[in-house]
Amino acid sequence: MRIVYVECVSPPMCIDACKDPCPQMNCKCGTYRDSCNCCDLCRKCAGENCMVIAGELCEEGYTCGDPNRSLIHIYNDRNVTCIPKKS
Repeated sequence: MRIVYVECVSPPMCIDACKDPCPQMNCKCGTYRDSCNCCDLCRKCAGENCMVIAGELCEEGYTCGDPNRSLIHIYNDRNVTCIPKKS
């Protein structure tokens, strides 16, 4: 057996993260909560660039990058967009 990919993500730094008021969001494709579960973030719309490594989510029914590609390609490709999820 050979390991071809390892991913490591640091836990979010949430101490005092929710003390400040959240900015008002006007999102056309929906929202999701940030990693500290304090504020809403905008989902990316279909066709918009997205960053898997930044934890960005696409609108419902879409995914950030082609899941058939390797994660290393999705992480390193700056032209990854929200595409329809395959059934």
